[in-house]
Amino acid sequence: MGSYDETISMACGPDESLALCRWVGANMNYAIVKEGPRFLKFKTSGAVITGGLLAGMPSKPFDIELNVRDDGPSTLIAVHAGIAALGGGGTLKEEVSRFKNQLMVALQNQTSETSVSVTTLAQEVEKLHDLHQRGVLTKEEFEAGKRKLLGL
Repeated sequence: MGSYDETISMACGPDESLALCRWVGANMNYAIVKEGPRFLKFKTSGAVITGGLLAGMPSKPFDIELNVRDDGPSTLIAVHAGIAALGGGGTLKEEVSRFKNQLMVALQNQTSETSVSVTTLAQEVEKLHDLHQRGVLTKEEFEAGKRKLLGL
């Protein structure tokens, strides 16, 4: 199994960091497959392999796990990406790097107004997810609602 690990330091609290991770994950079309108070696990749709003999071929979907830890003035996010196939390491690193970059951009662009909208958007996606988990919404209704919220 190929894997890649990285730690991301965030200059905001753990709840806000987790909300930003949810928002970025939804924006990247990741599916949340497991979550907890300080934990998120996404399933990606795969990526295009950029190097080596398999360049240009799609990779298998892989998992990205995020563990959020309060570290005083900042928050640390331990990222673990895993794929059950050989040769996926470069793609995993690239995908984690892409996630990290989008997360940093979201954090940097955050003003008090965008902070409220990002948190509100993340909360709305969480509400839809909760309704889906409880069986109130079908998968199709959940996906349609998420697309509507994200403007896709």
